[in-house]
Amino acid sequence: MLASGDLGFRDTYEKALRYYSENFFTAEGAPKWRSHREFPQDIHGAAQGILTFCKAEKLSPGHLEFAERILCWTLDNSESSR
Repeated sequence: MLASGDLGFRDTYEKALRYYSENFFTAEGAPKWRSHREFPQDIHGAAQGILTFCKAEKLSPGHLEFAERILCWTLDNSESSR
């Protein structure tokens, strides 16, 4: 999208980001295993959310806050940080 300059599917992209944030993360930023299952929580889900929402910030400001929420949850709940 950014490389081509084609923003024709931006609305669909925004809908997908909204679906992803609302269905695959808790309000606290914890990754869900599946849209209908919170556990087991997986570090890969957290990492992907951080990457996705950081990258989304370039096109549509406002997503970095959610990426930071996921990061804070991850750091607070990581075994290695205890």
